[in-house]
Amino acid sequence: MLVVGGGAGAARTAVAAAAAGAGTIVALKKTLGRSGATNYPRKGPYGSAWQAADGCGGPDDSPDVHYRDIMRAALGMADARMARTLAGESPERLLEIERWGFRLIGDPEGRRRHYAGYSCFGTQPRAHGMHADEAGGHTGNMVAVLAERFLASGGEVHPDTTVVDLLVRDGVCVGALAADADGDLFAYRTGAVVLATGGASQMFLLSTTPGEITGDGYGMAS
Repeated sequence: MLVVGGGAGAARTAVAAAAAGAGTIVALKKTLGRSGATNYPRKGPYGSAWQAADGCGGPDDSPDVHYRDIMRAALGMADARMARTLAGESPERLLEIERWGFRLIGDPEGRRRHYAGYSCFGTQPRAHGMHADEAGGHTGNMVAVLAERFLASGGEVHPDTTVVDLLVRDGVCVGALAADADGDLFAYRTGAVVLATGGASQMFLLSTTPGEITGDGYGMAS
């Protein structure tokens, strides 16, 4: 399997694929754990937050409440199935990645496992704060932890690689065309390709995300 991208989505996909026994390569434009929208720099000691209705925010929260918050904030533009999966699995996935070494901000009062506060569009305090750092940016060591897990499973990382197009035969994706750091083209031949390339923020005049977030995945998938 080829996973294209270097953020949290790409890294977690690679971990799952490797754990399932698939030979997996992650190809990304820069360096895994130090580039991409997930790792964009953040000033100050605190970064983003993991939304999880795991009880740390109080007794009035639940995955169902979290799901309703998502759907209400989305104004009809969210995929209900994906929103339900996100709300339902977020607490378990949080504990999982924490066991692997992911660092969160602790509850200063020591009453709950994690600190949880309010965030945009949330009706309950379910935002679990992350420690920002110079390497991981606003998500702390999240991608670094996932990368370590992936590499320990025998996965390969190809940094400084730009995937430019998908290879399709008879309507089936059979690989991808890529360029190395010198601009030389080569092909990946693989049974599956996952595009986890992030958004297209660089199409806007003003953006806080890194320069490599250029919407490549949208173009290749269309």
